[in-house]
Amino acid sequence: MVILKRTNNLNPDFKNLIMELDNDLHNRYNNMKYQYDAYTQLDNLETVIVAYMEDVPVGCSCFKRIGDDTVEIKRTFVNPYLRGLGLASSILNELTFWAKELRFRRAVLEIGKKQDEAYNLYLKNGFVRIPNFEPYIGSRNSICMGKDL
Repeated sequence: MVILKRTNNLNPDFKNLIMELDNDLHNRYNNMKYQYDAYTQLDNLETVIVAYMEDVPVGCSCFKRIGDDTVEIKRTFVNPYLRGLGLASSILNELTFWAKELRFRRAVLEIGKKQDEAYNLYLKNGFVRIPNFEPYIGSRNSICMGKDL
């Protein structure tokens, strides 16, 4: 059974999952300093989801406001050994439901071109490719996606 917990960026389980995500990104991009490190900081964020299986944190995601009616989904991660079980979709559904509760009407996100599984996840959940938004305009390594809520 999966439990989805609404929390904030101070949650220690979220912080540990983010360290795993950062390691994955650094490995995926050939151990080079990931070019978007500046955009991954999540100070004072009150909209975080952490997924638990048998009290063990196994996945996370969050969103931040980037406009009057738009949020950016960030830092989505599921433990690699548990991928393919629908955890990421469950987290994403709860996250977009939460954004709708707060009266946001649109969600956008950015992924790197070496994240095919993330791209497929978002497509499966109704996101479509959109023109890159700030700060990703002009980045050839970024794919931006969006969805009306």
